Parts: sequence; structure tokens; C-alpha cells
Amino acid sequence: MTNRSLWLLGALLLGCIVTLARPALAAESDEIDKLITQLASEDLATRQKAIDRLVAIGVPALPALRKAINQTSADPDVRLRAAAVSRGIEKKAIGLVRQLDSHKDIVWALAVAPDGKTAVSGGGDALQNGAWQAGSDFDIRVWDLTTGKELRRLKGHTAGVTGLAFLPSGKQVLSCSGDKTLRLWEVATGKEVSKFEGHTNRVQSVAVTPDGKTGISGGTDGSIRAWDLTTGKNLRTWFCNHGRVWAVAVSPDGNQVASGGDDNSLAIWDLATGRQMRTFYGHNASIKCLTWTPDGKQVVTGSFDKTLAVWDLAASRMIHRYQGHTDRIECLALSPDGTQIITGSLDKTIRVWDLQSGKVEHTFEGHTEPLGAVVFLPDGRGALSGGWDKTVRQWRLALPPR
Repeated sequence: MTNRSLWLLGALLLGCIVTLARPALAAESDEIDKLITQLASEDLATRQKAIDRLVAIGVPALPALRKAINQTSADPDVRLRAAAVSRGIEKKAIGLVRQLDSHKDIVWALAVAPDGKTAVSGGGDALQNGAWQAGSDFDIRVWDLTTGKELRRLKGHTAGVTGLAFLPSGKQVLSCSGDKTLRLWEVATGKEVSKFEGHTNRVQSVAVTPDGKTGISGGTDGSIRAWDLTTGKNLRTWFCNHGRVWAVAVSPDGNQVASGGDDNSLAIWDLATGRQMRTFYGHNASIKCLTWTPDGKQVVTGSFDKTLAVWDLAASRMIHRYQGHTDRIECLALSPDGTQIITGSLDKTIRVWDLQSGKVEHTFEGHTEPLGAVVFLPDGRGALSGGWDKTVRQWRLALPPR
């Protein structure tokens, strides 16, 4: 292939827009096969037209392109051109899938159902002229992630929704709010099942045990509370040294709770007794968000000090500390396989990190204001983000396996 041909190929790849991931239709599949054969054409215009069309088709063309690449008996130029087209499609496919516009205030909370088909988002509050306002939009949205369509709203909170967690069945979701309450909802109908009262100030974070029986909440009243989600009973309350509790998370075995707050510490609690088992120090500012690794051996924290930390519970110490954001970390989530961490920051960027090396694998820009929430999709290949710009955005992080 001539240098001019390679240059034109690159220009075409950079100028084309990739469609959303979907399987190729039968007629389209036939067209793709024909276009790939045209990559062997000696006529430059024919080749360029085929390249242009393949890149426009996008992700659905990848299986056929990969097949052509792996055919060792095929024309070497065809294999080379198919590889170049494939790389261009893959590069452009990573990033923003769609933007969901519906909220009128900051988006603070996101959760995705276990089957990955449905998501919920919540928010409230507004920053106007440097001063916090209560906001006016406290409805939780339910989204169809296949179409991006808003399905319904869960109405009841009277202040900003700050946390959301699906129960394992995916049929119910637990929310917490600045109105000092938690609420349990039927997702399919929008019905409020239960209301949990006890916190004396804003509830900042909520989590659900793996068996779906107990809810955990942390708030700016300095307390962590355990709730029976069937009876609504406050099972136990314990006060900690965090000051404001910004984040709580339940261990994979359901026996421990991790928490973080304004005293810069990570605390580990026994859920059955409320006894504080361990305390870890290392951050230089408040811990805003945290999560457990799937094996329950480590906890990952994000802080106002702009860093991400990984804590090994057996070793009783911080084993990794990663820097990259230029402002405080507001939210984080761990991939289902535990290999990646996604963070959102006051610097308006989203970063995807390799958990063990600290390498930033992707940096996504697009939100015009700071981030409020991030969450992985269950397949680990996508994520959602919510921001102070009142939007929810869906991102593609990786393509389906080859």
C-alpha cells in the first residue's frame, strides 16, 4: 500500500462517526462482506468508499473485519487495510454513548439493576453564585439503558437524593436523601414501599447487604445505621469519629461495613455488633467515597485530597496511592471483576484506572460541571456518570470480547 493510501485511510477514519454497538442485520452483514472484498480493489476511489462505509457502519462491522484479519491465506493488503479500519472503529467506539437529559438539579446518585437493563438516578440541590440552594427536583428517574428512554419517576423525597442502591432482585431500590430519610421503592410501579426515619440530618450514603435484608446508611449527623428492610426497624445505630459520614459500603460477605468521613479516616465495623474493628489513616482530607474489592480483602477510597487509595485489610495498611485528578475525587466505583476503578472529580473529568498498577486507561471529558456519581454496568464494559451539569451520561469503556 502506498504512503498516500495510508494517509487517506487515516484521514477517513478520523472523520467518520461510529454507530452504537449492535449486531449487524442480515442485509447489512451481506453489505459488510462485500465492502471487505472491495478493500482488495486496485482502484483507490473504490477502496476509499469501502473504508468510508465500513467505518460509518462501525461496531457491527468488527466481527467480519476481525475474520478477514485472521485469514492468513487472504491478500496481505486486505488484512492490513481491515486491521486499520478495525483499529479506527475500536478507538472511536470507546467513549460517550448517549446523554440523558431530564434532571433539573445536580445528579448525586446512580445505580444499575443487576441485569444491566435498568438504571436509576437521583439528585437535587443547586450551586448558585457560590451559594448552595435546596433545588427543586427530588424525583428519582428510572431509565431503560437500551433505548435511553425515561420509564418513570419515583416521587416522595422532599430534598436532594444523595444515594441509591438496588436490592439483589433488581425489583426494588433503596434511596437516601437530604430530607433525613431512606425510602424503599418498587421499580416497576414507582410505589414507595417503606420510609425509614431516624437520622437527624442529611443522609449521605446508602448500601444494601448481599442478601437484600439489611440497609446501611451514613449521614452528616455522624451516625451509621442498620435497617431491617422488611420491617423498617432501625436494628442498630453507632456514632463514629468521622464527623460527617460521607460514604458507607458493605463487605461482599455482608459481615462488615466500611465508612469514611471528615476525619480523613477509613473505619471498618462489625455489622452484627456495631463494634469498630479497625481504623486506617493516610488521606490528607475527607474521604468522600469508597468501595470493597470483590474478594473482600481490600477497600478503595477517594478523597478530597485528590488521591485514590487502596487499603489491604490483612496487611493493615495502604498499599497503593494514585494521583491524577487535579481536584478532589467526588465519586468512584469498582468494576465487577475488581480490576478497574472509575472515578469522577471536581475537575469535571472521569478516569478509569487499573486497580493494581494505577495506570489511567481512559480519561473522559464531556461534563461541563463537576461529577456527582459514577457506576459500572454489570458487564464491566460500560459505565454511567451523573454531574452537577444536571445530566446523566452513558459511556462505553470496552468492546465485546473478540
